[in-house]
Amino acid sequence: SRLLAYIIGGVVAFVLIIIGLSIMGVFSGSGGQAVIPLVGSLTVWGIQDDSGIWHEIIQEFQKKHQLARINYYRLYEGTYEETLIDRIAAGAGPDVFMLPNDLIAEHKDKIALFPQSQFGFFVKDYQNVFVDGLYEELTTDKGEIIGFPLFLDTPVLFYNKDILNSAGYALVPNNWEDLLPLVKQFTVKTQPRDIVKSGLAIGTYRNVNNAFDIVSSLFLQFGDPIITFRPTYRVTLETNAVAVFNFYTSFANPSSDNFAWTSRLTQSLDAFAQGDAAMAIGFAQDIDRIRARSPHLAFGVAPFPQPKGIRRPVVYGRYFFPAVYKNSSNQRLAWEFVSYVTRGEGANIYIEKTKRPPARRDIIAAGGQTAQDDVFYRQSLIAREWYIPNGSATRLIFEDAVESIVTRSATVEEGLRLMKDKMRQFIP
Repeated sequence: SRLLAYIIGGVVAFVLIIIGLSIMGVFSGSGGQAVIPLVGSLTVWGIQDDSGIWHEIIQEFQKKHQLARINYYRLYEGTYEETLIDRIAAGAGPDVFMLPNDLIAEHKDKIALFPQSQFGFFVKDYQNVFVDGLYEELTTDKGEIIGFPLFLDTPVLFYNKDILNSAGYALVPNNWEDLLPLVKQFTVKTQPRDIVKSGLAIGTYRNVNNAFDIVSSLFLQFGDPIITFRPTYRVTLETNAVAVFNFYTSFANPSSDNFAWTSRLTQSLDAFAQGDAAMAIGFAQDIDRIRARSPHLAFGVAPFPQPKGIRRPVVYGRYFFPAVYKNSSNQRLAWEFVSYVTRGEGANIYIEKTKRPPARRDIIAAGGQTAQDDVFYRQSLIAREWYIPNGSATRLIFEDAVESIVTRSATVEEGLRLMKDKMRQFIP
């Protein structure tokens, strides 16, 4: 029949394409060794990035691998983890899924290991290509690689240029000690316990955007790793942790000279966008939110403040990486795609499209397009991570600790003791 003829013709055409490519000589590497063309399709799940960002990346990849098809889907961030777990349990998981760094520990068992010999990229090469802070999380004690980062975003200090210019400040201090007088100067109170204008919008948890990342950065700056996981797992949070919580919550303590924020105020980045906070802490991804809220706001970006005299500046970093699902039926194609978007030309396209700070040394060395970009690029080099045993649970533990101290339902020592007990329940 005519239908059968069409089917047979299609199969023959496909076979002829494969044979034709082989005859033409699809070669790569030294010695002219023939490579089997990559055939098949991948399902890729993402969060935050819409399909428009990935369109050009996928197009360029498919130009190199014409028999491959990449299908990208953006999932709702609020239910992303739940959807991932449910779909994998039902045997309908993706081939590649974006994984935030605070979910690595929970989902490491779902991730395929990178075939180093097959791609000629080894664990010893990792820190030559990517910044140092990601090495421990994305490699194993056995010298295995679990993935490569798409970007590395770090918290910075947003400051209102008009407010600082009017007060005669040409530059923002890069350390906490010199920043505190500005915080006090720019904080406006109607009465001792009520803030109308904030000098710096930090101190509480629930109405401070990025509170988890700010507190994590302070822990690392004060020399507390929070949880060690090599060679053994151990919750630290000792004397240095007490100093961190005393310092952070002092901004919400009416009895402190640092008092600049209360739980009655709006979200910190909204307050900053509205001109009700002279300074706030945010990420690169927060810039569009501020501009959308207040298009005419003149604001600058400065590095996250460090303790004066710190020998090794440090800040906590956020990143996503495209994880290859261990049960994917097309792992070779999946790793080719992941390599392209993280170590190949796709990485440059992704950074250009998203304006996220890079995690690759060569892109950092090339510099950003603006001075603002360079702040984020330089901070990528000092970013560090810590072992987060359970993303959502850990954030709730941090929230409970900070809010209990701010509301004085617990002392700093009591809050930390409860925090340590809760976190120990999630480590191996």
